[in-house]
Amino acid sequence: MEDFSHDKLMRYSRQMMLEQIGRTGQEKLAASKVVIVGSGGLGCAIGQVLVRGGVGEVTLYDDEKIELSNLHRQILFDESDLGEFKSTTAARKLSVINSSVRVESKVLRVGKENIGALFQGTDLVIDATDNIPSRYFLNEAAVAAGKDWMYGGCAGMMGTVMLVRRGGACLECVFGPMQPSDCTPVRPFPVGPATPMIVGGIQANEAVKYLLKKQSAGLDNSCPSEYISIDLWQLRVRRNTIVNRNAHCRLCHRGNNSD
Repeated sequence: MEDFSHDKLMRYSRQMMLEQIGRTGQEKLAASKVVIVGSGGLGCAIGQVLVRGGVGEVTLYDDEKIELSNLHRQILFDESDLGEFKSTTAARKLSVINSSVRVESKVLRVGKENIGALFQGTDLVIDATDNIPSRYFLNEAAVAAGKDWMYGGCAGMMGTVMLVRRGGACLECVFGPMQPSDCTPVRPFPVGPATPMIVGGIQANEAVKYLLKKQSAGLDNSCPSEYISIDLWQLRVRRNTIVNRNAHCRLCHRGNNSD
């Protein structure tokens, strides 16, 4: 059990008033470890919520540097950070926000050759990337390891979040296999300043709910995956349960250990 000091009790007092969290839930969060892949718009928002909320250990992966065009939406950075690595800068600022959380940074581009290690010794891997190949690599590694993970993406005023459960449909079940055109370099695309904050906030909220359940009696591996779509222009949010895997998915039907 986490030994909460008076300062910690004061820091988390308002969220501990929630019947869904309480003292027991806060102890569960303190015992949790999360990996966030990407330290841009989504990663900044997710990291803030999880660190402020007292998740015990957060590790950030990103190899990009902060540019002027990032500042309208990547809320951990300011003009003095231009040219610095996103992951190390985000980790430094998050550590100042909550020094009781262990925040680590990895200046590393996650790829097929190293992505499997992310799922070792962590409770949840969260996607905060801005490119399709990284998400498919995460999906394939998670299926191979029999692990849950969370997908998130945004563009314009739209966003999507999906908790990919090892007992349910994977990312490829929903979106189909990656296409050659998906591997072309990412070009600048439109994104509203609030979009990654809100989508990342939803990812973080879903992650907290997941961690609270996981640290309890355990999660039901037969639970289906859930897909959330967000339209900020129309202020619409839809949540869909994906019950069945795709019978043609090459990952879920090749005898892996995800069942």
